[in-house]
Amino acid sequence: LGFLAVGVLDFGHMLSPPGMPSYLTANSEEKARYFWFAARLLDATLLLSVALLAWMRATWPEAQRRFVLALLLYVVVAHGVIFSVTTAATPLPEPAHHAYAQSLRCVLLCLYLLAAGFFLMRLRRMRQYNASALLAAACILAQAELLFILGDGAMSLHNMLGHIYKLLAYGFLFYAVFVETVRQPYEMLHHSRLQLNATLNALPDLLFEIDMHGYYRKVHTPRSEELSAPAERLID
Repeated sequence: LGFLAVGVLDFGHMLSPPGMPSYLTANSEEKARYFWFAARLLDATLLLSVALLAWMRATWPEAQRRFVLALLLYVVVAHGVIFSVTTAATPLPEPAHHAYAQSLRCVLLCLYLLAAGFFLMRLRRMRQYNASALLAAACILAQAELLFILGDGAMSLHNMLGHIYKLLAYGFLFYAVFVETVRQPYEMLHHSRLQLNATLNALPDLLFEIDMHGYYRKVHTPRSEELSAPAERLID
C-alpha cells in the first residue's frame, strides 16, 4: 500500500517536467523535483519503518484503515502543496534551486543509508521478512541518489544511471514484498499438500476422515476394492 502511494507520486513526477502536457498546473523542473522528493521521502520512510519497528502483520481492520487514510492524506496534501507552491511562488534562481535540490538529495541519501544500516543489523536476528533483499534495495537506492547528486541536469548520464539503479532497487523490493511474503508461502503450502497426499496414498491401510456427525469427508486407500462402496458414494 505504501509503494502504491509512491507510484502515484512518481506518476506526478513523470507528468511534471517541461514538454509534457500540463499536469493541472503549468509544468516546470521545480514541480517535477518536488514530486520526486515527495515520492522518495515516502519510500525512505517506509524502509526505515520496516527496519525499525517490530515487524508484524496488521490484523486489525482499524489499523489498516488508518494506514490507508494516512497514505491518502499524504498523497493529497503533497499534490496540493506542490501545485500551490509552484503556481504562487516566484521561481528560485537556477543556482539556488540546484543547491536546494542537492541538499534534498543528500537528506534522502542519509535516510537510505540509515535504513541500510538497520537492515544490516537485522541480518543477525530472527526476522519474518527478507532483510537481505531490503538491504540491497536500500543500498541501491542510496547509490541512485548519489548518482543524481553527481549528475548535471536531467539529460546527463548520471541521471539516466540513477533511474536504472532505481528500477533495480524496486526489483529487490518486489522480490522481498511479493515473492517471499505473498507467493512463496502458497507455493510451500501446495508442496506440503502434495507431500501429504503422496504419504497418504502410500499407506497400506484404509484411512477415513469422518466429521463429528459421522459423515465421511475423505477416503484414502490404494486398494478401492476393499471398500464396501465406491469412495464417491461414501463421501456423498
